[in-house]
Amino acid sequence: MPVNFEKYIQDRNQALTNLDMEWARKQMPDASNDFVLLMTMHKARYECFHIAENLRHQSANWLHINNCNRLDGTPLLPLGALPFGGGL
Repeated sequence: MPVNFEKYIQDRNQALTNLDMEWARKQMPDASNDFVLLMTMHKARYECFHIAENLRHQSANWLHINNCNRLDGTPLLPLGALPFGGGL
């Protein structure tokens, strides 16, 4: 776990907001390719209630187009709906 957890969350939220692939490569160096990294970033952004709703909806659209599930493997919510509660 990072020494400064609040700083890590701030950095993570900024990376998810911008879909920062350089940050993602550092966090997940064993990912098989950049598509997997991008998919993971969209899944995390979709779930994260700290991210602006318009960006979460953009990620929902991307995930639907690419036939993805949620981070926990369950189906995505219908377009227009976003997860809420204790997500990331």
